[in-house]
Amino acid sequence: MFQLKKSVASLGLGVALMVGAVSSVQALAIEGRFNMGLGGVTISLGEVDWSAANPGNQAGKTYGTYLVPSGAGTRTGVFSDPSFNVFPGTLGTIQDLSQNPLDANFVPLGTSAPKVDFFTLSVQPTWQFNLDTLTPGSLAGSPFSVTESGGNVSVTLTASGYACDNGAGAVCDLLTDPETTRWTGVWSAQYTNTTVAALSNLILAGGTLPENTWSATVEAARISEPGSLALVGLALAAVGGIARRRAGKQAV
Repeated sequence: MFQLKKSVASLGLGVALMVGAVSSVQALAIEGRFNMGLGGVTISLGEVDWSAANPGNQAGKTYGTYLVPSGAGTRTGVFSDPSFNVFPGTLGTIQDLSQNPLDANFVPLGTSAPKVDFFTLSVQPTWQFNLDTLTPGSLAGSPFSVTESGGNVSVTLTASGYACDNGAGAVCDLLTDPETTRWTGVWSAQYTNTTVAALSNLILAGGTLPENTWSATVEAARISEPGSLALVGLALAAVGGIARRRAGKQAV
């Protein structure tokens, strides 16, 4: 019995050390959220121009500019690492979106190859936010969902991807970089004196929504390390195997 307890204790210590190692390695991950505001956004069925209308078939990627707000009492960022929490008023860039494969801003609906630096933060220039999923919306063939609440009509767009701090020359890699996190952003704008049907029909007919301001909350969350979790699983399985063998010997 002593030998079993000793073996289980040793393996348990190993599991604890591995779990601790995983936590310590991930302590610098970009994990948290911030808000952005965008003005002058134009929206149509196949285009999202974040700051100015751009014609289709762009030879090179185009970007809009967004603002991370500041001011007394404004808390613009909440992140796991305390050094990330203080954001002065700052600007960032965000890539325009197109459903036209001939456009450099082309991002298909659903999951696709990563779009590197889909958006950037001026205050954290080494942070890399890559886009790999543009979620289909409620309007067929578009990323837009149109809903009504309290007399206001909202248009929303959801996208996600992964992020890391590549200041030390690191490359964001979901499989090998323990500091990589997943992020999700929800962009929305509100329209008054209209209806869900009116805005939906306008978009589906190929029209452009009235120019509006948009806001978004972007949140990055830690993802599990498959390799480390597999080691933990093997260790726990070994503990269970020893216990079963010991129980079998006692039964005999």
